[in-house]
Formats: sequence, C-alpha cells, structure tokens
Amino acid sequence: MSELEDLTEQLAMWRRAAERALQGKRVQEAINAPRALVPPGAGIDDASAQLAVDLLQAGELPNPAQLACLAQCLRLLRTPLFVTQGAIVDPAPMPHDAEPRWRPGQWGAFTRRSAAWLRAVCRVDRADGTPEGTAFLVGPELVMTAGHVVMDTSLGVGRLMRGQATVRFGQERNTLDPEPPIDVVSVMFLDTQLDVALLKIDRTPDGVAPLVLSSRSSALHAEVAAVGYPRKDASRNLGIGLAIFGEPFDVKRVAPGEIIKLFPGEFRHDCCTLGGNSGSPMLDVATGSVLGVHVRGMNGWYNVAVSADSLARRPDLRDKIEHWTD
Repeated sequence: MSELEDLTEQLAMWRRAAERALQGKRVQEAINAPRALVPPGAGIDDASAQLAVDLLQAGELPNPAQLACLAQCLRLLRTPLFVTQGAIVDPAPMPHDAEPRWRPGQWGAFTRRSAAWLRAVCRVDRADGTPEGTAFLVGPELVMTAGHVVMDTSLGVGRLMRGQATVRFGQERNTLDPEPPIDVVSVMFLDTQLDVALLKIDRTPDGVAPLVLSSRSSALHAEVAAVGYPRKDASRNLGIGLAIFGEPFDVKRVAPGEIIKLFPGEFRHDCCTLGGNSGSPMLDVATGSVLGVHVRGMNGWYNVAVSADSLARRPDLRDKIEHWTD
C-alpha cells in the first residue's frame, strides 16, 4: 500500500468512526454526561477532538495529537452493556443525552434473539476463583478461548488438569449464578501462534447450546458484538476505564462495534474491551454466528480477533467444533 493509499484509508476510517459515534452532535455535547465521570488529568480535550472532526469532514487528516484527543472522546461513547438474568440491559440515555448512545443498526433484533448466544459464553477462572479470561461453548463439553488465556492460567505450561481451572457460564450483574463452577479437565487444542485454544470441561450445563462459527470471510464494517468478562486493569487509565465500563467488573458484558480492518487470518474491531475479554466470541449482530475470537488490543483504539474462517481452514481444529455455517 502506498503512503497516499494509507492516508486515504486512515481518513475514511476515522471519519466513519466519528460520524457513527457522534450521531451529528458536536464532541462537547456528545460526551457531556460521561465526561463528568472522568477524573481530572485524564486527557479529555474536546476542543482538540472537535478540531479533528472538522478536519475529517473537510477531507483532511488531523495531526497525531488531534487524533489522540478524538480517540479518547470516542471511547467514552462506546459503553459495553451488562447482561442480567440472561438478557442485555440497554440503559436509558445518560443525563443530558438527547438519544441513546450508538448501537448497531440491527441491535434491536439482536437483543431479542441473543439469550441463547449469551448463555454459551463463560468465564475462565483459576482454581482459586481469580478470573483469567473468556471462553464459549463450541461442542459437547468443549469451549474455545484465546491461547494466551490457557498459557496464563497454566503459568506457562500450556497444559491443565482437573483442579487447576474452572469455567462459569453465569457471572452476571445482579443475578444469582444458578450454575456452580465447572472443572476444566484438559487442554484439547492449543496453538500459541494462532492464539486459540480448546478446553475440555467436565460437563455442559443444561439448556446451553454451542455457538455456530462462520466459515465465510468477514466483511469490512460488519456489525459485531464482543461478549465477555472485562476486568479492572490498574495498568491502564483506570479513570477512563471506570467511566466507560462502570462497576462491577468480571461480569458478563456485551460491547457493540464493527469490523474496521481486514487482514489475512484476523480482523480489527472497535468493540470496547479490557483484560478479561480475551477469548470473547465476536458475534455477527445480524446472525449471531461467531466471526472471530478476540485475542488482543491497542488501548484506546482498536482490538484484534482471529477470524473464524481462518479456523475453518484448519482440519485439526475444524473437526473438533460442532457447528459451522456453510
């Protein structure tokens, strides 16, 4: 890609992100309510962010400092939603907001159909109950997660036996968890380069069906939702993290977003995630199928998921997963 093509792509990406998040409002108006939750010194500069928006609308790429200010402001408008009693809780607009914050175009239909998909997502814990990451059911007694979740949980060994880790399929805000922890029995598949793993668990909870993985290539700007268990991360800007996510952490959340860039074997998305989201399924808002597995991110801007279609091309992995789209 030439330098001009790269700049053109960046311009289009930032302009789309700003238009989608701001919904026609000026930056100061859009972030008025969430900004009140951010402590002083957090670097929220709405004037510079607005200048960046004005430049983007004029077809000019803002300088790096202006883009950084815009990124901080846009983060405040991508609040992940809680799951309570198996349903997505979409709260009323924040004080002074004229409209709810951005949701994908098919969000209403997604929330009405999502109960079974949400139920299939679980939290991976160490034996002492410390949350480590996210996983999701892909077959009888089989869950998928990020490879580094397994490496972290096993303290670098890459293998697990009963008694070292558990999964919990509930862990929702304000909801009594009906399921006790389920033992992880073994590691059935691990590829640290691909950063994907399969865990054998002791049993599948009643009424929980495996998610369907997509074998088709993902589309740029496809609307997605990351379902997982973000945890508080003191190594990052905790004040902004609290403003975006809110307490409590380590419970099931759904973060709306879209695919912003495609690469061989993976894609970038802009769902708002934290540590603990590793292993989250990236659900297609239109169909509920899994388009990828969230594995890492760049604080404040984009995240990376391993694409499900690349997993479908691995016979040693595909044959272990129960359901694929054609």
